[in-house]
Order: sequence, then structure tokens, then C-alpha cells
Amino acid sequence: MRRMKISLLILLVFILQASNALRGALVRTGRATSKNWEDNEGMYYYMENIGQKPHQVIC
Repeated sequence: MRRMKISLLILLVFILQASNALRGALVRTGRATSKNWEDNEGMYYYMENIGQKPHQVIC
């Protein structure tokens, strides 16, 4: 039982670190607060350009 609690704690820490990293990346790229879905900011835009780096994306 104690081993399971330790494993869950480690998993929780990992998830929190990953979410903070994702949030930081979104803030740095300006995507965190962007609500402009009409200007190629929607889900389909990301699905089509998922393999490209931001400077390679053609708008």
C-alpha cells in the first residue's frame, strides 16, 4: 500500500511538471489566450500543420 502511494505521488509530480511545461510553451507562443478561431487558429489548422515548426507554417 505504501509503495502504491509513493508511485501515485511520483505520477502526480510528473503530470504537474508536464502541464506546467505545456502552459509555458503556450504562453511563449501566444496561443494560451488566443481566441481568434477564424484566422487559422482552430483545431483543423493544427491537425493539418502538426508536423511543421512554427516558422514553416504557411498561413
